[in-house]
Amino acid sequence: MARKKKSKIPPAFFKIIGILFLTVIVCLIIVSRALHYFHHADYFKIKIITIDPSLQFINKRDLAGLKGQNLFRLNLKAIQRKLEGKYPQVSNIKIIKQFPNQISIEARQRLPFVQTRIKNRILTMDQRGIILSVDDKPDNKLPFISGLKPGSKKIILGAPLRGKDMHTALRMVRAYKKQKALSFQPIKEISVKNLSKIQFDLLNQLIVYVDQDEPDKKMQILGLILSQGKLDLKQTKYIDLRFKEPIIGKK
Repeated sequence: MARKKKSKIPPAFFKIIGILFLTVIVCLIIVSRALHYFHHADYFKIKIITIDPSLQFINKRDLAGLKGQNLFRLNLKAIQRKLEGKYPQVSNIKIIKQFPNQISIEARQRLPFVQTRIKNRILTMDQRGIILSVDDKPDNKLPFISGLKPGSKKIILGAPLRGKDMHTALRMVRAYKKQKALSFQPIKEISVKNLSKIQFDLLNQLIVYVDQDEPDKKMQILGLILSQGKLDLKQTKYIDLRFKEPIIGKK
């Protein structure tokens, strides 16, 4: 039997492999040098920091350490955590790189919505119950929530004040403020000590009673009662909206 001839690998194959190998090496060197340049070049060091106009309360000293840092090596998440921890009155912080040497900081400002007292401390919160600050005195311009059970309430800046009573109070205040017809009757205080008999004290000394069910509907009814002009507020002590028909209590 005739022996099979061994197939020979053409020399051109080794040349191609060699060329590819050299090409890969050259590319790796180029990429390595490019990365080194991007990570160390003065051209990409931060020189300008812009802050959204609504966030001017942020102390620029907290950002001073960013200047001179390389834009490619910047740890955005670490900066966001730092700002969120120090400024609970902002949410959705975004730090945007703007090449070659600038960053901008954007966020939504949480606005004071209500106050309450927990463990002899006045807390100011936004409409989601996020604690914005701990104050010495109440702000008379904000609705004050009373009757909360303090036992399980943890005071953590930037975190919500939890509990069914707190959640119900916020729902009620939000529903009240939705009604344009009630804008001329600010809430002085809302008591949620009894969720079956929630009490609104308005600045005109009118008292409103509701339960925790259907807050939007109840506030709409209240808006209709007060906007019709048929009610003598000087002679009215309370309006009770817990029943099928509103009950008007005279002084």
